[in-house]
Amino acid sequence: MVFYALDHEWDQIRGQELGDFLSDMDPFLFDDEGSADPAVYSHFCRVIDEPVTKENSFALARKYIDSVGKRFVRDAFLKISMSLWDECLDAYLSSEHKGMLKRDMA
Repeated sequence: MVFYALDHEWDQIRGQELGDFLSDMDPFLFDDEGSADPAVYSHFCRVIDEPVTKENSFALARKYIDSVGKRFVRDAFLKISMSLWDECLDAYLSSEHKGMLKRDMA
């Protein structure tokens, strides 16, 4: 979900640093769970140590973003409104992805 939100922001600013980070973070490059750079997903799993729900997803995303330690990532995330987050979250949860059927996300 963080990827979707940051990608939306990248569409607005087209920053090279953010684009490079998103390339490493890309969850769609491979069919397995993970990211293009396995270290990114590994770090995410270490930081997010509780189940992600619709209700806590934004707070956990912020926790992850803060842990990345890159100002350009943090600045991009801070531009994302709660309403945009909810809109992206609803779109994400209503689509099939990573081998997971829509019905399995409920």
